[in-house]
Amino acid sequence: MEGFNFNTPKRLDFSNNISSNWKKFKQNFNIYMTATGHHEKDSTVKVAIFLNLIGEDGVELFNTFDISEENKKNFEYVVDCFEKYCNPKKNVVYERFVFHKRNQQEGETFEQFYTDLKKLSQTCDFNCLADEMLRDRIVLGIKDVSLQERLLRVEDLDLNKVVDYCRAAEISKAQVKTLQHINVVDGVKKQSSKCVNVSNNNASSSVGKNVGKVENKKFKCRRCQTVHFPRECPAYGKPCRRCGRLNHFAVSCRVKAVREVIADDIEESEFGVNSLEIRNTDAVTKSWREQILVEGKPTDFKLDTGAEVNILSNEVFKSVDKQFKLQQSDVKLEAYGGFSLDQKGIVNLRCVHKDREIYVNFIIVDKLVTPILGLQTCIDLNLVKKVDLVKGNTDKDGFIKKNADLFEGVGKFKDKCEISIDKSIKPVAKPPRRVPLTLRNKLKNTLDDLVQKISFLRLMSLLNGSVI
Repeated sequence: MEGFNFNTPKRLDFSNNISSNWKKFKQNFNIYMTATGHHEKDSTVKVAIFLNLIGEDGVELFNTFDISEENKKNFEYVVDCFEKYCNPKKNVVYERFVFHKRNQQEGETFEQFYTDLKKLSQTCDFNCLADEMLRDRIVLGIKDVSLQERLLRVEDLDLNKVVDYCRAAEISKAQVKTLQHINVVDGVKKQSSKCVNVSNNNASSSVGKNVGKVENKKFKCRRCQTVHFPRECPAYGKPCRRCGRLNHFAVSCRVKAVREVIADDIEESEFGVNSLEIRNTDAVTKSWREQILVEGKPTDFKLDTGAEVNILSNEVFKSVDKQFKLQQSDVKLEAYGGFSLDQKGIVNLRCVHKDREIYVNFIIVDKLVTPILGLQTCIDLNLVKKVDLVKGNTDKDGFIKKNADLFEGVGKFKDKCEISIDKSIKPVAKPPRRVPLTLRNKLKNTLDDLVQKISFLRLMSLLNGSVI
């Protein structure tokens, strides 16, 4: 094996889905040990190689295991301890619930859908029924309704037939689109300045060549994550299920809301960041924003009263004129779906707004995110206030005095009011209503209810031999 350069497995990632990360690391580690011949070495050496490759977090976890010195040299025992930690006892009922809720998403290919279903089924303990469960979930979860109806008509349908039908249907749809696109021009659309690459020297010639040009080549669309021809995006005009905006699917959405920030320190304190958004810099939001001077640099912040920490992107932090050293922080930002945002550290910066000047702790994240001010900082800078009671004007005498012209004399119209009467109609005198119109229906319902009760009492009296 000498002379070969083998790739070492990546360090075990203890964030996100630790169970899946452990399975990948363990598989890559076994391949590496076999390829390099280290699997034949002494158990103590294999433990040292294992701990060297698993990373610092893995070593710290190893130090927390309550095992004897002898077992610390036992390779199989050490791996089993990590196995039990990374793969705790699973809840089969919940795993099957997640499996049966999985449906094919907009813009998702069948292969992606099928692969994810197979991964989910591995934790459901279907055993000999695995193929049947996969078959049923594919038929019930595919997006194509016509294909679903066709599969329901097939006799003796098994998993292999379902997969073949779905793959063939997806390929045939792509081929039909290709055939229909030949010699067909959907339209000529003038390209915007963002799509036309125009230099200062030959601007007029470049624009003339690009406007009206119809490309016949397929490309991978960043709005739907599928391959199609220009102006054939299935996401056009459709709202995103994640952010609600038009012209892209959720699989391509760049808005990721971080619900909470969890600290890994001993106190196990938790912080919430309910509306951290990752988006394009030119996006327009309707949220509250305020410009704050951070170390003398004007910075636009989003005021988030649901956040318990302050967030600042690394790019904005680098733009500050002064040099500040980041302090190490154990705080982790955990987002929807279980994935996390990397943070570089925490720093204390001077913030000025109008006549207020305070020093604020910011968590620096390695992403282009909207700067956020949490609740406590908004209160300290007098940007928001808590209102417990709203009092109205209850001074009746003062109100009457202020509007004296409205409360003096008899109210009259400025002009004369003329009432036209048809003299050919004979006047009729009617008695006053005994019941107001607004109460007539309620009175009728009450009387009908009383009649039913009296009828019931009479019937009971006849059955009992008495008379009412």
